[in-house]
Amino acid sequence: MIEMDEYYALSNTKELVKTVKKVIFKKTPTEKGIIVFNVSTMLAIYRALKYQRPQITTTAQFTGNMWKNNCYMEVRLGTSLKEAIEALQFKRAKEVLLLQGGMVEGKVVDPEDFIITAKMPIYTAWKVTKETKQESCIRCGKCIKTCPMNLHPVLILDAIQKKKNLTRFELERCTECGLCSYVCPSNIPVHEIVKMGKQELTDKEHHSLCQ
Repeated sequence: MIEMDEYYALSNTKELVKTVKKVIFKKTPTEKGIIVFNVSTMLAIYRALKYQRPQITTTAQFTGNMWKNNCYMEVRLGTSLKEAIEALQFKRAKEVLLLQGGMVEGKVVDPEDFIITAKMPIYTAWKVTKETKQESCIRCGKCIKTCPMNLHPVLILDAIQKKKNLTRFELERCTECGLCSYVCPSNIPVHEIVKMGKQELTDKEHHSLCQ
């Protein structure tokens, strides 16, 4: 048993393994002989082994300042997000953002078209206080200092925009924590653009394997 300090992104698998085991993996922790399970996965394994029960539900977390009560709720897999939030007496409004994920790394979702799965258990409802305007990068380097994986988001951003080769940036190490976007004084959605770069590399890798 190891007692950990609480800080953002520790719940991410890459950050957790780096902190506890002092190693960094590229795609999965099994590269280093490590398996990581969260509490929901352990519960599903327990139910499967003891009761022969397949995983048909997940524990979803509803958080943020616009729910009537923040809570955890066991939800059947495949339930529409619309049904789940109606049970919480949530009223949609234009000034409210509904995110899949947390405030930093979450993405805006439409509950009408979103299905709850075991891999997407956190939903944040947040009231928007003001609109932010995106400006040009000022080369401050805050994204580099903040990145827990010691990547260089501003250089990755440049390479993506100029359509340069991305292989040397080791994008597979990115945890998609969103800190680079959070600290950016120019309000550039850095982590969204980096995610696009990661997907581009993945698509190229799959294409080369299929040839």
